[in-house]
Amino acid sequence: MIHSLSYQGLLTFFCVIIGLAIVLFNFKPRFRRKLTPERKQLGFLELATGQDPIVDIVAIHGLDGHREQSWTAEDGTLWLRDLLPTDLPHARVLTYGYDADTRSFSHTSTRTIFRHAEAFAEDLSQLRRTHPERPIIFLAHSLGGIILKKALILCHGDDLETDRNLRDISTSTLAVLFFGTPHSGANGVQLAEWMSRLLSMYMHTNDRLLKQLDRDSSELENIQRLYRPASKRISTIFFYEEDPTPILGGMENLIVPRSLA
Repeated sequence: MIHSLSYQGLLTFFCVIIGLAIVLFNFKPRFRRKLTPERKQLGFLELATGQDPIVDIVAIHGLDGHREQSWTAEDGTLWLRDLLPTDLPHARVLTYGYDADTRSFSHTSTRTIFRHAEAFAEDLSQLRRTHPERPIIFLAHSLGGIILKKALILCHGDDLETDRNLRDISTSTLAVLFFGTPHSGANGVQLAEWMSRLLSMYMHTNDRLLKQLDRDSSELENIQRLYRPASKRISTIFFYEEDPTPILGGMENLIVPRSLA
């Protein structure tokens, strides 16, 4: 029974489940590459309520991602909803959507990493107001990992006297699993910026977030420097790319290899 597991045991068991999902179901967090108009799904979505939940599992997608599609395998299995609750019935599972589109026929957000992180932290705090001390395990893909790090920095430094209760998120975070997060920048950013400029003739584009993900980015360096003291008590697992991602005209590239993850 999961109630008998310690938090460390829960984390170990959870990581085993993640590994099985990757190997058996060929799961890989993926980009949403639709270039058709659509209604963006933003904010938190509860995928599983959990039976007397003892932990919150919170997923945040990456650049050009989607709160459900980014965690869905090629066969349509949304494993956070379809598989995970079976193995962890006492976990509440949440996924977060934010406007991370670099191109769209409707519009693109001009929010910075800081603004995305602030909104994420405040929305999560509101969602946890009845159980602010429940342990949290975060799953973060690509840009989502950078936003999560910035959010945990904000939570760690939040004044205890405020009514936002962001500090509870920091003290309740048990573990973070980073999927292809470009802590030191990503390969292919300059090509993506060139594509963004080209597509701007036909649709709305925004390269603000792309610029902040470039290698040797001062923004990433500053976030990493501040994240270290904020994450001393947090267990962390890093996943990096071993298979190249198709980019353009048959070209492929490792966006976040081991050296950058």
